[in-house]
Amino acid sequence: LDTLNIKKVERVRSLFGEGEKIHILLQHDPDPDAIGSALALRELLGRNRATTPIVTFGTITRPENLAMVRLLDIQIEQISYEDLHKDGARLALVDVQPRYFEKPLGRVDLVVDHHPKRIAFKARFADLRSNYGATSTIFTEYLRAAGMEPSQRLATALVYGIKTDTLFLERGSNLADLSAFNFLYPIANKAMISRIERPALPREDLEAMGRALSRLQVENGVAVIHLGEINREDVIPQLAEFCLQIEGVDWSVVSGLVKDRVVISVRNVGYV
Repeated sequence: LDTLNIKKVERVRSLFGEGEKIHILLQHDPDPDAIGSALALRELLGRNRATTPIVTFGTITRPENLAMVRLLDIQIEQISYEDLHKDGARLALVDVQPRYFEKPLGRVDLVVDHHPKRIAFKARFADLRSNYGATSTIFTEYLRAAGMEPSQRLATALVYGIKTDTLFLERGSNLADLSAFNFLYPIANKAMISRIERPALPREDLEAMGRALSRLQVENGVAVIHLGEINREDVIPQLAEFCLQIEGVDWSVVSGLVKDRVVISVRNVGYV
């Protein structure tokens, strides 16, 4: 496997010329696996933020992912289709494939992803491993093959990427994910990961949760709560998770009003 990974690293590095700008494009709402993979690719190429920006057409919305980019100081730029190849910029896709996007992307140099290939696409280099639980695992193998020891920051991003995409190595992970995780974990900042996983709750939303809990109804193992108006959407799934800890609850349904939208989160204990 390692000679294969070494060959792939050489190929990846040969794709891009010295002075060329590279855009590392992620999906619309980038997740930790995509973000960690993008950082690893930049590291692998010996590039920096200025010559190799991480870009998306969308924005990050999930509080944990916002906490991740804030705490690890990662810049992700919003870009338009028009600027994708501006000044001859090269294009690398990680954790996503060209056909995911509504419009054609033009010339694509690199695609590294762990999702199954659904529709054929053209790229100068592609490494798709659908038997892997995370794209971060592929990049960890690249770094190891290149003999590169990741920094604490990069290891933290990759560990968190693997952890979230494989649900703590329970879902769709294989030995490669486990091996990558074991390699990265001693280097990663564990306290930082705990902080990312528990984004701070605004006090007024916490008070809304307290009021809502006093109106909790449980019937036939289903807990139902309506929060009323709240500021942050993530309070809803957090309360839904919390309700599963209530004795006799198998399902929880929590709703709330966020600006002009009704948001409903449904959770179950996973074996009902």
